[in-house]
Amino acid sequence: MFVLDRIAEDLAGVVAGLEPARLTGSDAARLTATAARIEKLAATAKAALATRAEETHAWRSGRAVSPEQWLAETSGCSEGAAREALVTAKRVETLPATRERLLDGTLSMAQAALVSAGAAVDPSSERRLLKTRQPLPPPPPPRPRRRLRHHRPRRRHLGPARPDISRGPSPTPPGGGLTRR
Repeated sequence: MFVLDRIAEDLAGVVAGLEPARLTGSDAARLTATAARIEKLAATAKAALATRAEETHAWRSGRAVSPEQWLAETSGCSEGAAREALVTAKRVETLPATRERLLDGTLSMAQAALVSAGAAVDPSSERRLLKTRQPLPPPPPPRPRRRLRHHRPRRRHLGPARPDISRGPSPTPPGGGLTRR
């Protein structure tokens, strides 16, 4: 059993026993940041290992027809996201500062994809891109809903009474359908 297998088993046990309601707000916030770092490190490991599986054609053991499809099925993501992870992992091999940030868990694979795409165009821009990377802005707050007024049906105008046409029962209730509030 590899160390990564043991870590996954241990983490599964920790997550199963997690009781967020018993934590203070500050502990929950700190552990959220820790979980985000674990997530970034796991994504980095997954991309690096998937790249090796692609190089050795080990991904062919299943029913997938491409490395992207294999990674998508394994990860539960789209083929586009899998392709982006594989391309980013290959690009990062030539970008030491980006690789270092990925390996210490301070950079996500999504951020590394942006930095590596820019550095692919201009290799000297890696450090500048790492300095200027900004976290994604928070989503805008939900717009308040407007209260809709209930629509009252219009009174039908039947026109002048004609003696040769039978109207039948009145279409409006007594009082014209109006009530006092």
